[in-house]
Amino acid sequence: FDPLDESTGSGRDRYFPVALAAQAGEATLHVTDRISMTSTLLPNSNLLARFWDKPQHTRIVSTQVIPTDTLDHVLEESGILLDAIKIDVQG
Repeated sequence: FDPLDESTGSGRDRYFPVALAAQAGEATLHVTDRISMTSTLLPNSNLLARFWDKPQHTRIVSTQVIPTDTLDHVLEESGILLDAIKIDVQG
């Protein structure tokens, strides 16, 4: 589940261009200088100021409105029976 990933996956991997949320809708994605720190949450500037490289990594370079949906709905729509899911989140 990655609203910025345009891949559809291959083999057993599947990618969905949506952010998971409590309900279907939209959210604002804050795209940062370091793409891996991109989030729907705003960076905690006071906390990150303590680290020499984090303030520049978390500088917001753009925002995008992205679709959101629930995990249950996406799985139902795609016909997937889920055994496990790997989660990599920021924030």
